[in-house]
Amino acid sequence: MIYLVKLTETDKRILITAFLAIILVFLLIGLVVNIVRKIMAHQGRAVDTYMYDMLKAKVVTTPREFRKISFIKNFQILYKKITLPIILLAIAFVICLIRYFITKDEFFVTYFTIEKGIGSLFYKWDWAEAEKATILNIKTFIPSNWPDALNTPHFESNVSSIMAYCSFPFLLVGLILYFNHLLAFISRSIQTRKLSKTFFQKDLSKVTNEI
Repeated sequence: MIYLVKLTETDKRILITAFLAIILVFLLIGLVVNIVRKIMAHQGRAVDTYMYDMLKAKVVTTPREFRKISFIKNFQILYKKITLPIILLAIAFVICLIRYFITKDEFFVTYFTIEKGIGSLFYKWDWAEAEKATILNIKTFIPSNWPDALNTPHFESNVSSIMAYCSFPFLLVGLILYFNHLLAFISRSIQTRKLSKTFFQKDLSKVTNEI
């Protein structure tokens, strides 16, 4: 005899919530991947722009020359673009260095804490102590309710926190710009290698079409 599994209303609600959460995670991952692909495609087309005239004038005649010149131009672009994020990160580092000499609080130990760092600016929930849901009399890792908040965004008035707040915008913007330009550099490098193979590839169909 086969017994059908009966879910309670609580079980159904928990399963639906977990299913929606999984879908949301996949949507966010897909969005990030799509953004990265668009950035890489856009930056890759820059190779076509700065190498077009050289190829048209037949200054570059071999794949090796193409890769060499393209790499130099790519590195020059990176050097110019990366100046701003390096300056921002340097400012953040100097502020943190001053913070260390004034408060003697170690950067990596206290910078992200709630009491003396930027942790006070963000929500923090007690996921470890949250009650876990039971489905079909089986204890799961899924929280049955939203956990209690251990911290809500607020400002701390101590010197260590204030200096951490001052350095954080420079650190955040600097890192975002740095990784964006680094991704662009990698994209142009990939496009360079791809074009060096396809552009100089010997294809008889092209000759046939020209005859």
